[in-house]
Amino acid sequence: MQRIRRNKKNRMSPDQQLHVPADIDPWALLGDLTTAIAIIDTQLTLRYANHAWQQLSGGASIWDLIHPDDDEQVRATWNNLIATDQPTALAIEFRLRGPHEAWRWVYCRSSMLTHHLTAQPQILITADDVTARKQAEAELARGLHETTVLNRVFAATASALEPNQILSILCRELAQALALPQAAFALLRPETDDLVVVAEYCAPERPAALGTIISISGNPATQHVITHREPVVTVDVLLDPRHAGFREIGRRRGTVSLLIVPLLIGDRVIGTLGLDSIVERPFSDDEIRLSCNVAAAASQALEQARLHTALRQELAERERVEHNLRENEERLRQAKEAAEIANRAKNEFLSRMSHELRTPLNAILGFAQLLEHDQLEEEQLESVGYILKAGAHLLELIDEVLDIAHIESGRLKVTLASVHLDQIVQTAIDLVRPIAAERSIRLAAEPDPAGPITVWVDRQRLMQVLLNLCTNAIKYNRPWGLVTVRWLRRGKHAHIDILDTGYGIAANHLERLFIPFERLDAARRGVEGSGIGLALSRHLVELMNGTIGVESTLGEGSRFWIELPLTASITNRPPQRLTMTAHPTTRSVVCLDDNQAHRSLIKRIMHAYPWIRLHHGSIDADSVAYVTQILPDLILLDIDLPTAATYTLIEALQQAPSTQPIPIVVLSSDPTGLARQQILAAGARAYLGKPFDLQQLMTTLEELLEKVANQ
Repeated sequence: MQRIRRNKKNRMSPDQQLHVPADIDPWALLGDLTTAIAIIDTQLTLRYANHAWQQLSGGASIWDLIHPDDDEQVRATWNNLIATDQPTALAIEFRLRGPHEAWRWVYCRSSMLTHHLTAQPQILITADDVTARKQAEAELARGLHETTVLNRVFAATASALEPNQILSILCRELAQALALPQAAFALLRPETDDLVVVAEYCAPERPAALGTIISISGNPATQHVITHREPVVTVDVLLDPRHAGFREIGRRRGTVSLLIVPLLIGDRVIGTLGLDSIVERPFSDDEIRLSCNVAAAASQALEQARLHTALRQELAERERVEHNLRENEERLRQAKEAAEIANRAKNEFLSRMSHELRTPLNAILGFAQLLEHDQLEEEQLESVGYILKAGAHLLELIDEVLDIAHIESGRLKVTLASVHLDQIVQTAIDLVRPIAAERSIRLAAEPDPAGPITVWVDRQRLMQVLLNLCTNAIKYNRPWGLVTVRWLRRGKHAHIDILDTGYGIAANHLERLFIPFERLDAARRGVEGSGIGLALSRHLVELMNGTIGVESTLGEGSRFWIELPLTASITNRPPQRLTMTAHPTTRSVVCLDDNQAHRSLIKRIMHAYPWIRLHHGSIDADSVAYVTQILPDLILLDIDLPTAATYTLIEALQQAPSTQPIPIVVLSSDPTGLARQQILAAGARAYLGKPFDLQQLMTTLEELLEKVANQ
C-alpha cells in the first residue's frame, strides 16, 4: 500500500483533536461496545482492549493473527500512522484469524490520540467484523463473472457454427475464465471403447492435444466419470493411482492437476470435458459447477447439432422419397396412358378380328341352316349338322377372344337358365371327337345312372368350358390315351369330371394353370394354344355360381372337375322347323347390303316365302333415294361394322316423311351392347348380331310386318 505522506489534509486542528475530560473514566465508556476497541502505544504494547476485542483476537497479539497475504499492507499502514507527528486517522480491511482458525474480514480504523495522563502518544484501534459483507461481495462478483462466462457460452451454442467450432469456443471461454492453460472436449467412440479429443483450447506454450486418443480401459478416473456420471478432481495426476493410464501423457504435457467433467445427454454419457492445470490446484466447488454448466451447454449444442443433422437427413430423405414418388407417379401415369392406348388398340384389334371372322362365318352358318331345312338324306343331314356344330364352335372361339377383353373391363355377363346337362356334355364330346381321332385318343362318357340332370347355367358358357377342358385333356394326353367325362349328382350340385391319362402336372404348377396366358411347358411339348382357356373357364364357372378345380399326379394324369347348381327338371321338346305365317298380301322388303355372300343368303332365305318380294340395294349416297322409290314395308340393313355412314343413313331414313314409318332391322357383326344401343337410338326397330339364328330373324320380320299391316 502506498505510504501515507504528511500534508495539510492529514493534519488536525487543535479543536479537532480528541480530549477526554479528567473526571470521566474512558475505559468504562468503551467496555460494552460491540465494536472491537484496543489502545496500543507506538511500541506495540496493548494498553487497553474491550470485551469485543478480546473475542475477536482471542487474547493473542494482533500481529500474529493477520493473514500472510495482508501482513505487508497492514504493516505499511501502521508505519504511515506512527510516522506522523500529528493525530491522523487511517482505515483498512484485512483478514484476521479468529479463535477457531477461521479467517475473518475486519474493517479496521486507527488514529493517534493524546491524554493528559500520558506523555507518550497512543493509538486507538477500532475493528468491525465485515466477513458477511465481503463474502456477499465475493459471491456477487463470482456470480457476475460466471454469468458473463455462461452468456458468452450460450451465445456460442446459439450460433450457426459447426459443433466442433462451438466446442472450441467453449474451451477457450472456460479456460480463460478459470485462468487455465488448457481445456479440451473428448467424445466417446463406442466401437473402440476410447475417447478422441475433438476440440480444445491451449495456451501458446502448451502442446496441442487435438485428435489424441484417450483409452478408457486402464483409466479409472475416466471410467468413474463415465460410469457414475459425476466430475473427478485430481490434484496431482503423477501421484494419483486413478490416472495410471494418463500418467505418461500428463508428464509429457506438464499437467499437475486435472478436472474431468462428463458430457451428458439425459443419463447417457457422450464424452468428457478435461481441464488441465500446470500447478497444483484443488478446483473449488464454484469452478466445478461452472465447468459442469459449460459441459451441459456443450452437450446441448451437440444434441441440437445431431437433431439438426438428423432433421436435414430426414428432410433430404423425404425430398428424395417425394421425388421418387413423383417420378413413379409420372412413370405410372405414362404407363397407364400407354396401357390404355395398348388396351384400346387391343380391343380395336379384337373387335376388328371378330368382325372379319364373323362375316364369312355368317354365310357358312346361314347356308348350313338353309340346308338343314331342306329335304336331305340322312347322311347329308348329318354332314350339315357337323358343319353347324363346327361353325357354332368357331363362333364360340371368336366370342372367347372377346370375352377376355370383357373380363378385364368387368363387362362379361351370363344368362342363366335351366338346361339339360346330358345334352350339353354329349354335344361337347361329339364336337371333340375329330380332334381325339387325330391323336388316337379314346373318349368315354359316364352319365349319372340315376337319369338326366338339369342345371342352372348359361348354356353357351358351359359348352365353352366343357369344350376347353375336353380339348385340353386330348391335347395333353399320351398317344392311345383315354379321356373320360363323368357327370353325376352330389347333393345340391352336379359334379363333372374330365379325366385324362396324360403326363400329369407338378403340384407347384397347379395354381398357375388358371393364370391368363400361362402355358407352363405346353410350348416345349409342341401343344398349340393361347393360354387363356382355363382362366376364362374359371371365371365363367364362377359367374354361373359354380366351382372348378384340378388334381394331378405326375406320370399318371389329371382330373379337372366342375360343380354346378342343380335345378328342377325340364321337358325335352323336339327341334322346331323354320316357320313363318303366310300373308294374303305381298310384302316388300329392301335389303341394303354390299356383301355378295350375304345377299345370296338373304335371297335363299326369302325364297322360302313367296309372299315376300325382296329388293337388293347398295349402301351408298343413293340409298335413301332407292328406298324412297320403292317404299317397302320393311328395310333390312345388313352391315359388318356400324360406321358413321350407317347412323347417317338410318337418321336420314327416319327424317324423310315417306320413309320414316318403315321399320328398319339391322344385321351386324358387332356383338357389343354399345353398338346395339346406338343403332336402336338412331331409329332402328331391331338389331340382330351375326351370325344370326334364322328362326329369330324370321320371327322378327313377321312381327314387324304384322305391325305394318295393322297400321
